[in-house]
Amino acid sequence: MGYLQRFPLDKLKIDRSFVIALGNSSNGGVIIQAIVALGRALGLSITVEGVETEQQRVLLRLAGCDEMQVTCSPNRRRPRPSTDCWRKPSRAPPVRPPRR
Repeated sequence: MGYLQRFPLDKLKIDRSFVIALGNSSNGGVIIQAIVALGRALGLSITVEGVETEQQRVLLRLAGCDEMQVTCSPNRRRPRPSTDCWRKPSRAPPVRPPRR
């Protein structure tokens, strides 16, 4: 909390551990709402990391989070994308060297 007063911040980032607690703990959502309220009171943009499911995305958007970072670990089962922002970018065709 001391950093919020000491440094000129423009963004507050919510750790993945709070997102995990969102579905596993009765007070996970309350903690996220408190963090968002604090960030808003300080005029900060809110980013949350570790979003893995559509349900988390919806709940976090309703809580007031501005940006979300999706977990894309090869060891995790990826959620099925339901919106364009969750789709994996298409691969560009290979670039061939010019002929001589």
